[in-house]
Amino acid sequence: SSDPAAGTIDDDGVFTALAAGTATVTATSGEVAATAAVTVIAAEPEFGMVVLSPPEVTLETGDTLQFEAVAFNSYGETVPAAALTWASSDPAAGTIDDDGVFTALAAGTTTVTAASGDIAGTAVVTVSSDEPVLSRIAITPPAITLNAGDEETFVATAYDQHGTAMPADAVAWASSDPAAGTIDDGGLFIALDAGTTTITATADGITGAADVTVVRPAPGVVVSPPAITLDEGETWLFTATLVDPEDDALFSGVVAWSSHDETVGTIDEDGFFTALSEGAVTITATIDGSGEIGTAVVTVRPASAFPARIAISPSDFTIAAGQDLRLTATVYDQYGDEMPGVAVAFESSDPHIGTIDDSGLFAALKDDSVVLTATAGDISGSARVTVEPSLAVPATIAIEPAKAVIAPGEIREFVATVFDQRDDGMDWVRVAWSCSDAAIGTIDRAGLFTAYICGTADVKARAGGVEEIATVSVTTAPIPDDPGNNDGSAGWSGSSGGGDSGPAFDAGMGESLMRGETFTFSGITTSSVDSVAITAANSIPRLMVTVKGTTAPSAAVPPDGDVYEYIEITLYWANPDDIESAVIVFTIPVDWLREHGMTPEDVGLMRYVGGVWQPLDTVFLGEEDGAYRFRATTPGFSTFAIAAVAPENTTVTPEATATPGGEANTTINATAEPMATATTVPVTTAPAAPLVYAPFLAPLAFLLWRRRNH
Repeated sequence: SSDPAAGTIDDDGVFTALAAGTATVTATSGEVAATAAVTVIAAEPEFGMVVLSPPEVTLETGDTLQFEAVAFNSYGETVPAAALTWASSDPAAGTIDDDGVFTALAAGTTTVTAASGDIAGTAVVTVSSDEPVLSRIAITPPAITLNAGDEETFVATAYDQHGTAMPADAVAWASSDPAAGTIDDGGLFIALDAGTTTITATADGITGAADVTVVRPAPGVVVSPPAITLDEGETWLFTATLVDPEDDALFSGVVAWSSHDETVGTIDEDGFFTALSEGAVTITATIDGSGEIGTAVVTVRPASAFPARIAISPSDFTIAAGQDLRLTATVYDQYGDEMPGVAVAFESSDPHIGTIDDSGLFAALKDDSVVLTATAGDISGSARVTVEPSLAVPATIAIEPAKAVIAPGEIREFVATVFDQRDDGMDWVRVAWSCSDAAIGTIDRAGLFTAYICGTADVKARAGGVEEIATVSVTTAPIPDDPGNNDGSAGWSGSSGGGDSGPAFDAGMGESLMRGETFTFSGITTSSVDSVAITAANSIPRLMVTVKGTTAPSAAVPPDGDVYEYIEITLYWANPDDIESAVIVFTIPVDWLREHGMTPEDVGLMRYVGGVWQPLDTVFLGEEDGAYRFRATTPGFSTFAIAAVAPENTTVTPEATATPGGEANTTINATAEPMATATTVPVTTAPAAPLVYAPFLAPLAFLLWRRRNH
């Protein structure tokens, strides 16, 4: 080896690749030497790209989030991402463990990275600060009944995200039914007429509400308010007035107050009520000297914790369509303490964009924005989600060139460009190359195709779950783009002479056929024949068959009817006696038959043998892509005619017999004699054109065969 650092080679010719580079391997025997170039490429990286989900997210301090890493190899295929190393650019803002679980610690922004070598995926995490944020407004009292004409001042208390009271600037008061009562900027409500209304207090987009019922009092002792809801520990001042039938207040004398259940609440001589425990109690007012009494009802809510706020984590994030993310909903009481075990119901504002189940698992469906809501009783929390287009994956591949015609021994470079579903190029994705027929040529990982023998092969580029195919024709002569006609038909036949560089033909080679095995030669481009299948009667070490379009034998009278095409098929290297049978599949355009007023039943394949056209057993297979497909069985190979002819005219005897041409076949140890019964006359016209290239084609194929078997 010229470069032992790149690779070494032992006395048995075993080369070991060690490092990226190029080395020349030399084999020497005496004064004779031969060399081979070896290129050692760097080992494939484990990943070609890593994408984190979600790519952008907002969390509260103390929140945790499981990131998902989607990894692709160099060919755009998803692969397990267990070997990634996780890191946070600002550990003060948040940390991430080896499993991709991020913990928010303090206000700030950090970049989360999942990497393998030089390949990394990132996500941006914003941790919100602990500064008080208005989260809830509570109105006192939350519910009250007033007499028409009464006035009452409501109090709005603002709470932050932790349940702590905080100042609220510019609280806007409103009454849902001004006919029942109005409220001013200071929270003073004036009851006007019987009815119900909802009082709201709004600040910074947060709203609190209280229910008010306005009634007209009956004559007698009127207690204000006639009904109210209070929390345990709260107090309220009641008043009592004696009203006559005309709704005029007569006097407000000494009032004796009492509570019918002092375990719920008590009231003193001045009308101050103190709420003690959960329940409902009736308050009675008696005015001395009048003999009249009035009542009011107080509902006391428990001081025990009740749900007051729901926080969803993450509260704001971006995710790709097709990805999932689990959200958590945390319920807090009126004191800002967490309330575990409270069931919440999740809902998506648009299930077409994304859905969320009862466990909080969000599934992104298509790109847009959506609001997710978690509800428990009368309270709820929400999160904003931006759904982006799905992760970029290989969707199409463009190969240049799409078709190539080269000669044996030549090298042609193919270039493949991969595009995602948005038609954006994916320059980080490489393709896996393959060739459909290694006997015709091979293609390496760099897209370099090396031609061996004449024939047609497909070159395939694959990336992710998509593939694209280019066609390579290996020939010693150019393949015409617009084949000419023969005998006035719409078919094409090859030509020879006239200064042409030579006929175009396809060649296929097989080897090591056992008895009963079938070698199928397909991908034929120089005639209407799609494939030739040869079944071995005995073991066949190797064989080669050529197919080309041709003209009618010079001494032959064309078959009656319309001939679509003449075809020449020749067998090399194999004894015809070792061939059990051969099946030829061919096609004819539907339009050609229609133009000639024929049906598929009129079509037959005919073989020229012993100076006559021998009809072959032909079966109509069906229509495909604007062409009729047929199958014919032949006992041997020679010149064939695809013709549409009446049954009574299937055999034509020529005026003159063909001149034998077996000498040419003997020269290359090949024959085109029939493989069937003794009654079949040997072929009289040898395939001249392919044999022109036999001295070149056969040695090349033989060398290839030896190379593959040694």
